[in-house]
Amino acid sequence: DSKKWRGIVSLGLTKTGKRKGAAESVTLDDECICRLAFRLVRGRPLCEPLLLTTPSRFRRDFKALVAAFDLAQWGFKPYSFRRGGATSHLRCFGSLSLTIDRGRWEDPRSARIYLQSGLAMLADMRLSPGQESALGKSARHLAAFARQG
Repeated sequence: DSKKWRGIVSLGLTKTGKRKGAAESVTLDDECICRLAFRLVRGRPLCEPLLLTTPSRFRRDFKALVAAFDLAQWGFKPYSFRRGGATSHLRCFGSLSLTIDRGRWEDPRSARIYLQSGLAMLADMRLSPGQESALGKSARHLAAFARQG
């Protein structure tokens, strides 16, 4: 499919947004993630949150998923999405300045530390065959779910 999928998710008043006095957003440009987001919001009011859960429930569910995939040894937390996304972006585009801009960092020094630790962690990560199989199977199910409807 040559169709380019893109979306914007409002993050509201994040810590940085509160300091700047403006809501922030993130651009989605991965087809699977866009399809999932569109599927989650279809038929709902625009101002309704993407995930209908409390922050504490989300953290509890996230922790349960990390345990279910036997990934606890790497200490993943919900903010790991930001580090992983930024590390992936840096590896894909090879531009620290683009990644800093995309990641909304004000201080390039803190971004550099954040990204260096993400790259170091990635270099040390090795998944067992069982973990790779379970994650791959789940990714395929999630992609199939996103393509439905």
